[in-house]
Amino acid sequence: RQIVQICSILGREFDLNDLVLVHKPCIGMHYSGNHEEELEFTKPKLDVAIKARIIEIAENDDSLASDSSQKLHTYRFRLDVFRLSVINSMLESRRKDLHGIVAKAIKAYLK
Repeated sequence: RQIVQICSILGREFDLNDLVLVHKPCIGMHYSGNHEEELEFTKPKLDVAIKARIIEIAENDDSLASDSSQKLHTYRFRLDVFRLSVINSMLESRRKDLHGIVAKAIKAYLK
């Protein structure tokens, strides 16, 4: 549930790197800075949402990596109504908190 809420804040379509960057801060944990470790923490949770057919790999994803196992995709909500339902089901204070945490995490990363 938390991963879907975080994804909804990132938008209808989002990059896995962005999700990995903000996931732990959004659930009250510290981002380690080790991308591979963070990916291993986040990806299984995202996979649950994919299996539930809430989120899918974006069809227009053309990201390429030399090693296909390291390919990082762009994801999206299968239907925007799913994303809007998640956003509308959150308390306003939770939405604001998540927006603030996401903005702060991305800003810190860009410094």
